[in-house]
Amino acid sequence: MNKIILLSALVCLTILSCKNEDEAKKTTKEDNHSINSESGFTCYSKQDRDTIVLSFRNISDSVVGTLDYHISQKDKNTGFFYGRFSGDTLFAEFAFESEGMNSRRQLAFLKKDNTLVEGFGPIEEKGNRQYFTDKSQIRFDSGIELKKTSCAN
Repeated sequence: MNKIILLSALVCLTILSCKNEDEAKKTTKEDNHSINSESGFTCYSKQDRDTIVLSFRNISDSVVGTLDYHISQKDKNTGFFYGRFSGDTLFAEFAFESEGMNSRRQLAFLKKDNTLVEGFGPIEEKGNRQYFTDKSQIRFDSGIELKKTSCAN
């Protein structure tokens, strides 16, 4: 199942990257600071002793992207996510690999100006999937803060 999700996200990203370059040219100069106009991706990152890189592309009312966590003294998590914004909050499903194991977990990021703040709340685990048990209890006050950045080619 995880392989199907990852493959679907990869195929979607590949198709979209080949699609209509005119859309990318419509971005404003302000957007070009945070969006690579050739790819149409929006990127956020945190780089200090930990490195987290998130990039996504809007597809209609949804987003599809990649996310890499390199947290000091923890296993590296690399994968794809898909989801949608509800107001200023991104809710997504993250399918990733860590130490050879495929897992999934729900994510929540609150958009504030030029940052995304990761939210944490009560979770439950079933099999290889973690999900929020009550989205109304997600807290963004002590989450990881990612700053909007330009996307690398």
